[in-house]
Amino acid sequence: MQRLGFHPDDGGILIRGRSLDPLGHPTAKGPKYFSADYIEELAHDENWLSRASDLVAAHHREANGTPDEEQRQCKNTKRSHGRGRGAADLDESGTEGKEP
Repeated sequence: MQRLGFHPDDGGILIRGRSLDPLGHPTAKGPKYFSADYIEELAHDENWLSRASDLVAAHHREANGTPDEEQRQCKNTKRSHGRGRGAADLDESGTEGKEP
């Protein structure tokens, strides 16, 4: 996995996502082996690397409960940034309690 730029633990994600095919027919929990030529070919394939990176990132987002970009943008438009002046900071006339 390191040759492809991924953490060794991400191998299972790539295999389950059908982005990486081990040799033979290994059992679900057994060791997985890969051809050196196959790994080298994938390491030079930018399209595959991009798809595999997206797959791993999506898995971690889902596992960590992190919202995707669209949800973050939607939240940011509804959220007030910082501690602005709220209604409690104003007197009855709608101005701050102090004269400038």
